[in-house]
Amino acid sequence: MSVSALFDTSQWPPRWYCGNWTNILGWTHILSDLAIFIAYVSIPIALAFFVYRRRTLPFPRIFLLFGLFILACGMTHLMEAIIFWWPMYRMAGALKLFTAVVSIITVFALIPVIPQAMALPTPEESGRRTAELEQSRAALAEVARELERSNYELREFTHVASHDLQAPVRRISALIDLLVESSGDRLNGEERDYLNRIQGSCVRMHLLVDNLLDLSRVTRKRMTYESVDLGDAAAKALEDLAEDIRESSAEIVVEDLPVIPGDATLLRRMIQNLVANSIRFQAPGRTPRIRIHDATDEQQGSAEVVKICISDNGIGFDDRYADKLFRAFYRLDQASGVGGSGIGLAICKRVAEYHGGTITTSGVAGQGATFVVTLRRTRRVVSDQ
Repeated sequence: MSVSALFDTSQWPPRWYCGNWTNILGWTHILSDLAIFIAYVSIPIALAFFVYRRRTLPFPRIFLLFGLFILACGMTHLMEAIIFWWPMYRMAGALKLFTAVVSIITVFALIPVIPQAMALPTPEESGRRTAELEQSRAALAEVARELERSNYELREFTHVASHDLQAPVRRISALIDLLVESSGDRLNGEERDYLNRIQGSCVRMHLLVDNLLDLSRVTRKRMTYESVDLGDAAAKALEDLAEDIRESSAEIVVEDLPVIPGDATLLRRMIQNLVANSIRFQAPGRTPRIRIHDATDEQQGSAEVVKICISDNGIGFDDRYADKLFRAFYRLDQASGVGGSGIGLAICKRVAEYHGGTITTSGVAGQGATFVVTLRRTRRVVSDQ
């Protein structure tokens, strides 16, 4: 059938001339069909607008099919009004056939959706779940505030306790010095050995308290951001370690390092702790070799982070213990005979985190260790007060 045949009206008279139509009856049909057509066109337009604005609406295809079905029904009513003057019965039949096909498709599409729609929460259930989520969020916020208060009190206690512990340690050490000085040659070898052991314990205790204070200061310190040249920070850290470097004959190579925003004092202390750690855990009979370099991935271009790598050829460690090394007071078995308090790496971790970064490590027992500090280039992170 050609398109022109759809619009051919030569075989039928207009509906006005089929039967005895009164003006009232005829116009009742015409105006009713036109009103239904207008409504049936408006409804799918509203549905399409709703689906467009609510992109997360469930079952959008069903809404669109309903819109097409209603629009097709509206077109059949428009055709019923037009036939009163232009009897395009073939076109009317084609529209009804199209409407029937769309209707059947809509029905078959609707059947599998009904169980899914039934499973959707009701407004009451959604309201109840929302209220429960709000209560959970409020409870978590309260727990976070309580945890923050506990952490603050713990930091304050650590700081005060460390200060209070220093005085008796210094007094014990001073009394032992006076005892040794006043006793002179009256002390035998065993007694002098006992006093030396006590004095050594005092020194270790003093070192431990100093490190506790350092950790407390890091957690209490207000971040002071400035442009920090990590190369200069490394140079100053090595100056502070000059005596340790000389005694260990360590060979340290510092390559070009970037400039980042951060706290110069904390960053210098972090580098100093990492280098001191490498010197302290040197392999017996091996000259310590330490390399500090920029390990940022050059392919990242204007990356948001920089990676500073500090590697050594010391005693190393088993990678299984990598995460534990940054815990305060944690020491590996192979490091039991080496000095130190076990707090230095914990301070490094806290400094990195205060700068919005991370610190990781890897090692091979007997071959050395590598520490990688990842720091933000531009992002400023407010410190934990």
